[in-house]
Amino acid sequence: MAKLSLHPVLALVRPLQLAGPIFTKELRVASRRKRNYALRLVYLGLLLAFAGFAWAEATDWGSPGPQNVYQMSAAGRTIIITIAWFQFVAIQLLAIVLMSTSVSEEVYHRTIWALLTTPITSFQLLAGKLASKMLHLVELLAVSLPLLAVARVFGGVPWGYVVASSCITLTTGLVAACISMFYSVLFRRAYSTILLALGTLFFLLAILPMI
Repeated sequence: MAKLSLHPVLALVRPLQLAGPIFTKELRVASRRKRNYALRLVYLGLLLAFAGFAWAEATDWGSPGPQNVYQMSAAGRTIIITIAWFQFVAIQLLAIVLMSTSVSEEVYHRTIWALLTTPITSFQLLAGKLASKMLHLVELLAVSLPLLAVARVFGGVPWGYVVASSCITLTTGLVAACISMFYSVLFRRAYSTILLALGTLFFLLAILPMI
């Protein structure tokens, strides 16, 4: 009976449970927070809005019939590129915000001392929190897959570009999450962590390449 009561998501991510019980706890807590469901709704709404603007800019249905075919291919490229850039920026920002209180909240709620008395290692503590938040970001990336599949039908963009952009976005999101977690260990205030993480990420992605 205990096996039947497991959350369906937990059954799909058993390999990630190597991160320890913190991962399972974070998933259960996240499933009870309404703001996570609101975040997905807002993310999907913004994604559809950006895709709609890109579609409106790339199409002109007053042109002749053969021209419409070319415009559909151009619209598909514009929509996919717009979605890729939106995800690249949004996932990094969300990773920073989600991880800004990953460790400091344990200190604020005075639960860090109880965790230190358990057999849970520091690696399991950090890895569990990081894996749970990254799973949430993967879910947000998966939300855009149906829209990308529809836009891909118009042609103009190979599947390799879609897969590569998603992998780059996820990798950069992981880097942003690790930076935010690092500052969360040092500072208790979420806004301090967010500002420092944004500054570090801006230096790595903008200033450093220019240098």
